[in-house]
Amino acid sequence: MSYPLEAARQLRSEELEDAKRALAEALAREAAAERALEEARAALEAHERGTRDAQDREGRLEARSVDDFLRGRAFLDRRASEAETLRGKVQQAIDTLGERRRATGAAREALAQARAQHEAVEKHYQRWLAERRRKAELRAEDEADELTSARHGR
Repeated sequence: MSYPLEAARQLRSEELEDAKRALAEALAREAAAERALEEARAALEAHERGTRDAQDREGRLEARSVDDFLRGRAFLDRRASEAETLRGKVQQAIDTLGERRRATGAAREALAQARAQHEAVEKHYQRWLAERRRKAELRAEDEADELTSARHGR
C-alpha cells in the first residue's frame, strides 16, 4: 500500500523548494539594490566634491570678465541641477532597497510556512511508516506463533 497522502507530500516538498528559490532570488535582488544605493551615494559624493572644487577655483579667480562670471555661474547652476538629479537617484535607490528588504522578509516568512507545512506532512508520513512497520512486525510474530504452534501440534 502506498502512502495515501503522497500527492500532498510531493506538493509540500515542491513548495519548500520553490520558497527556497524565491528567498535566494529576493536576497540577490536585495544585494543588488544595496549595491545600487552605494553607487548612487558614491556618484553624488563625487559630484559634490567636484562642485566644491569648482567653487573653490571660482572663488580664487580675482579678475574676471562678466562673461567668465556668467559662464561660471551657469556651470554652478548646472552642477546644482545635476546634484538634485543625483539626490533623486539616491532616494529612489533607498526606496527600492526598502521594497527589496520587505520582499526578502516576505520570502523568509513564506519559506518558514512552507518548511512548517513540509515538516507536518513528513511527520505524518513517518508516523504512517512506523505504524505499517509495527503492523508488519505483529503479523510476522503472529505467523511465527502459528508456525510454532502447528509444528508442536497445538
